[in-house]
Amino acid sequence: MLDGLLDRLALATALRAARRRQVLAWRGGVASRRVQVILPQEDAALHDAWMFVRWLDLPPEQVTPIALSGTLSYVPDAYAGHVRRIEAAEKNRLGLPRKAVLERLWGERPDVAVDLSQPFSAAGALLVGGGPAALRVGLYDVRAEPFYDLLVAPGADGAADAVGRYLAALNPPALPFVDVV
Repeated sequence: MLDGLLDRLALATALRAARRRQVLAWRGGVASRRVQVILPQEDAALHDAWMFVRWLDLPPEQVTPIALSGTLSYVPDAYAGHVRRIEAAEKNRLGLPRKAVLERLWGERPDVAVDLSQPFSAAGALLVGGGPAALRVGLYDVRAEPFYDLLVAPGADGAADAVGRYLAALNPPALPFVDVV
């Protein structure tokens, strides 16, 4: 019962942040965009998420992969110094990133924020939904609508592949992509 209450409080906190967020205007051309990607923990989904990150035709300095816990089973060499891990000490009692962590990540001024974490979490919803990105993308969940501008249902090829296909199909493009299809 207490866990359910904490989950509802975390979701309410994330929703408040999403309603108060200040949206950044698109900067420069597509090739200058900054992207934050919340990575999943499960190995198969993590592999797909790294494929999505590689599909982005952006240098590693413009992509910020985020791990909601301190451990990831795999990080490609090109992104080894770029993953932001949110350790347990950096979370509050509700399991949400502390204000200093949010300010640091949102201070990077992402243009696009993508939540590939599964299952849906208030921490991911807060980071992406409450952040300043002009485009917020998440995986479909009944609780996710207030937090994301684009909700994607994972396809047979995986969640990251589905997100990549949708983003690559946007016109005008939000991000550069190498051949996704």
